[in-house]
Amino acid sequence: MTRAMATWNGEPGWDADPDLKSARLVIAPQGMMLTELLRERFEEWQMVYEDATAVVFCRR
Repeated sequence: MTRAMATWNGEPGWDADPDLKSARLVIAPQGMMLTELLRERFEEWQMVYEDATAVVFCRR
C-alpha cells in the first residue's frame, strides 16, 4: 500500500513501481500527481479518454 501511494503521489521512484511498469492501461483520477506525470510521458503513454473525473492512459 505504501508503494502504491508513493506512485500515485509521484514520489521519487514512482516510475520504478513494478505494477505500473507492467500495466498496459491506467485509469487515473484527476488531480493526482501520477496523472500529470503520465501526461508528460507521451512517448510511453497515450491519453485515450478524459473527463472531469478521470483520465485513461494506454501504454504505447
